[in-house]
Amino acid sequence: MSMPMQPLRRPITADSAIMNPISTILALKGNMQLYSVDQQRSQALEGHAASFASFKVPGNERPSILISFATKSSNAGQVTSKLHVIELGAQPEKPSFSKKQADLFFPPDFPDDFPVAMQISHKYGLIYVITKLGLLFVYDLETATAVYRNRISPDPIFLTCEASSVGGFYAVNRRGQVLLATVNESTIVPFVSGQLNNLELAVNLAKRGNLPGAENLVVQRFQELFAQTKYKEAAELAAECPQGILRTPDTVAKFQSVPVQAGQTPPLLQYFGTLLTKGKLNAFESLELSRLVVNQNKKNLLENWLAEDKLECSEELGDLVKVGYAPDYLFLLQTILRSDPQGAVNFSLMMAQMEGGCPVDYNTITDLFLQVLEINLVTFPNVADAILANGMFSHYNRPRIAQLCEKAGLFVRALQFIERK
Repeated sequence: MSMPMQPLRRPITADSAIMNPISTILALKGNMQLYSVDQQRSQALEGHAASFASFKVPGNERPSILISFATKSSNAGQVTSKLHVIELGAQPEKPSFSKKQADLFFPPDFPDDFPVAMQISHKYGLIYVITKLGLLFVYDLETATAVYRNRISPDPIFLTCEASSVGGFYAVNRRGQVLLATVNESTIVPFVSGQLNNLELAVNLAKRGNLPGAENLVVQRFQELFAQTKYKEAAELAAECPQGILRTPDTVAKFQSVPVQAGQTPPLLQYFGTLLTKGKLNAFESLELSRLVVNQNKKNLLENWLAEDKLECSEELGDLVKVGYAPDYLFLLQTILRSDPQGAVNFSLMMAQMEGGCPVDYNTITDLFLQVLEINLVTFPNVADAILANGMFSHYNRPRIAQLCEKAGLFVRALQFIERK
């Protein structure tokens, strides 16, 4: 069997789970108490281990708070082990999470074993159930589908905590070993699609964790949605596809080829709109969207997207927006200056060399840069010191800068400005 998990041994670090502010759990000998801070009341649950998770239900912008807990009970000699996933405090008039339940299948040679800890990987959307005798159960958070089971420690485990940076967990066993269990990103998706034959879960895992192994499945699903004229769903799949495999000129061409129905939003605009809500467009997408905007004389949208860093700049995009277009250079300089000071310097030098003269007054440009210098002197003195060390400025209010340097603790710099009076 191909192993989709990576159990590793490393020193433990200070990486603990985040306590949900709404509810807390107290567990003792198979009994749990769920306490609501907002409602100031508690509820008893039968269970051995539990964990909280945040999950976005489709159609609901606000995330839902979920609790997952594992139970093992005996009734008339019949032992049953279950995993439960339920929502806490469903939001009124909003789509809610449907509770899920699944069996925990213990091997025959582990009759007395039981869950002692649970961790949830928010990176991959997986539930890790860890047992006293070192078994690991892995379930999908959204569907409670069983993904994997294996023994990760021959010695009893008594303590675990989340390893959020790698989407796994740390565990300490009786021998004193510290284990790190996490997903093997190169094999988990092929394992789920091949050996578990769960294509939908494989695609969802790939999208959540941006994992390889589902390329053919994603392309096939995209083509199916397109053939069914489900352009919105196809756009959402393309926007969330792992490894960006559908963010190509071919995809843009497919949406461009769809006939536009009267009174309806063109599928191409639906596609670009979906991409903009998810993040930043690549260079080709930025260029094609800008063509549409320029042709519709809505150039102000370009300024907004550039300010929000939604477009990837390129020489072709620059050539497109320059034709018959007079940009607001001052606005662009202010925008660039906030996120990329060196880029703002280069942009200012470019404006100074433009035919017909610089489109922004030199004094205004100088004032903008000096504002940045003064802000850094107040908030980030080390950054200001590096700016002054570059010798970028030759004309400014030296007494004012000397005073700010002194307040920032840059006494050598302050003396330099006082001596140059």
